[in-house]
Amino acid sequence: MRVDREIYKGIEYVRLTGLPLDQKEKIATTLSPDKIIKILKDGVLINDCVQYADYLCWFEEHHQAAIISPSHVPQTAGAFKFSIK
Repeated sequence: MRVDREIYKGIEYVRLTGLPLDQKEKIATTLSPDKIIKILKDGVLINDCVQYADYLCWFEEHHQAAIISPSHVPQTAGAFKFSIK
């Protein structure tokens, strides 16, 4: 499941600490470190942010692909045949 974005001064982002556990573990090993950004918000430096667009790309390539794969699709007993007359 994708997480909702946060917005601060026009920057759309997600916090790595706010991700579900399975995404936290996977993103730590698959996301390029240069995609992690820091945001100074109300005098506090938040150093575990990823721009939302980068998160969406990562989600489509690495997380969602693992969820929807041929090994998870049930096999049917036979092929369906349709004819249009």
